[in-house]
Amino acid sequence: APEKEPLLTSRAVLEAVQALDIDATREFYFQLAGTTDVEARVESAVRLGDARARSADGEKALAVLRGLLSDEDHRVRAEAAVSLFILDDSAAVKYISVLLDSADRWERMYALRALLRVKDPGRLAPFRSSLEKCLADPELDSYLKKEWATRMEKIGK
Repeated sequence: APEKEPLLTSRAVLEAVQALDIDATREFYFQLAGTTDVEARVESAVRLGDARARSADGEKALAVLRGLLSDEDHRVRAEAAVSLFILDDSAAVKYISVLLDSADRWERMYALRALLRVKDPGRLAPFRSSLEKCLADPELDSYLKKEWATRMEKIGK
């Protein structure tokens, strides 16, 4: 019997699309935001944050990202909030603060992970005290502790 060809995984498709020009794939990411696949929604939240500066659909990207703030998945909410912050959306600071101050350690962890996408550590000054509390958590994974240790030195007071 002939061997069956392996099916493409959603991760493989997302990685292939990632390599394409964002202007050519923007509509794809708008569509991904509404899918049932959590990984696809996470990818949409991240990529729509990267695309807005060059996008004619900037307001649509903001609207989609705001909608993802109410997603059922912690990762989607965190990535959407950070994308909005990267895009200078005024509501993002308050929403990220809520995530960092959450009693849910997963919300805090995913917010910390998503905030690593912010290139300029100086922009993270509004979160300094919340970040310090998160980093004091003895259960926080060592990767995040290490990544944030050097970043905290670069964040203003």
